[in-house]
Amino acid sequence: LVKEEIREMRFVGKLAVILVMVMAGVGSKITEPVRREGRRLYVGDQVFRFAGFNAYWMGLDENVGWEGGVNYPTPFRVDDALLSAVEMQATVVRAHTLGISTGNPLSFEPNLHEFRNFALNRIHYAVYRAGELGLRLIIPLTDNWKYYHGGKHDFTEWEGIARQRYFYFNEEVISDFEEYIAHLLLTPSNYTGLPLAEDPTVMAWETGNELVAPANWTGRIARYIKSIDAMHLVQDGTPLVEMVTDASLELDAVDMYTDHLYPLSVKRFELDERRMAMHEKVFYVGEYGWNTGDLPRFLKKVEESVVTSGDLFWSFFPHDDNWGFVQHDDGFTVHYPGDTPEMVRDVVLLRSHALTQQGVAGPVPHVIPPAPLIRVANRTTLAWRGAAAAAAYVVTCVCEEAGGATLSFFQDDNHTPLQNYLAEIQCSTLSVPIRVTVTGENADLVRGTPSESVRVL
Repeated sequence: LVKEEIREMRFVGKLAVILVMVMAGVGSKITEPVRREGRRLYVGDQVFRFAGFNAYWMGLDENVGWEGGVNYPTPFRVDDALLSAVEMQATVVRAHTLGISTGNPLSFEPNLHEFRNFALNRIHYAVYRAGELGLRLIIPLTDNWKYYHGGKHDFTEWEGIARQRYFYFNEEVISDFEEYIAHLLLTPSNYTGLPLAEDPTVMAWETGNELVAPANWTGRIARYIKSIDAMHLVQDGTPLVEMVTDASLELDAVDMYTDHLYPLSVKRFELDERRMAMHEKVFYVGEYGWNTGDLPRFLKKVEESVVTSGDLFWSFFPHDDNWGFVQHDDGFTVHYPGDTPEMVRDVVLLRSHALTQQGVAGPVPHVIPPAPLIRVANRTTLAWRGAAAAAAYVVTCVCEEAGGATLSFFQDDNHTPLQNYLAEIQCSTLSVPIRVTVTGENADLVRGTPSESVRVL
């Protein structure tokens, strides 16, 4: 990014932070890191329990454009997702592409030993915004799978090695991965002035997403991370507790372990807890299919647990840059406030659960939505870019004539663009211009800042 773009992104981010903090009283900036004592997490002298979601796309997005494509998410998409996390009372977000960025032309390391800071600037922007809004991040460093953002296969292929398993054993490959980690963690941010290794917004580095790694490799990488980053926790990237070896659970440099629950099985969760209760390490559920099991029972189990520190559902997507929401077809997509009555119900449940995890009793006011942005406005069609925390929108149309008629009605993000939306407003003639504004309204029925008025001829 050029300096002008960075300044603009920083300004937009600060403006959004000010709006959220002033209008809703939330969004305390991260100033202290999370630390571990035994199986518990702390911030300062307070126990830290958490809930939140996965937003894997925040550094590099595969859901760009009408047909889908890979590009950096706009600052708006990042901001919208993080403001939505604040609205849902989340405290932690897990974001793969803030740490996995190899092998793609848009990656931080597109080719071996070649590092591109314009890609890292996108990562740094998301970390900066999360920190300003009081959200902590768990960041995987590579991936077991061949996804668009890169993975362990890049490191073996760069060394001409066909079998990915050698990612864990070949000295040159391991050295290449450590070099990548060092560049990622130690390059200063244009937004904070800090390298990620010194930014308390990062809660933990995950050795990788859904790895099947031997204990000696996990221990080596964990020790290497802590040799260059004394602030942050390290998580074993194994996705199932039953796959974690006893040797891995004894690694001094590893702080956290996880399970990915597909489907959402309370029975499997209880088995995980029984095993983890025998070890003084942090355990949390890093992914789960929120719509694949008994969600209320699972969340209650987490809330009552003395072993499990938190949970992150899979997965959240924000408003689209034009109108509606970013769509993703894996079957686990969550939009706020929800696309269906069932999703709305579960989003309410997840928000309540996040408050319980923080030890907050009673209702908490909803975030007041920022201004929508009208994208299309003519006599037949109206479309707007949505606003985080908006449960509905008030569309107001006013005839520009003395005593002109006014039409106001409610709408949501899933029914845009609107067609023939002016059919019921009566101006004296069809040539009279009409002023249109769109205003978000939250679940407390509190309206936010209106969009700029658009004149429809």
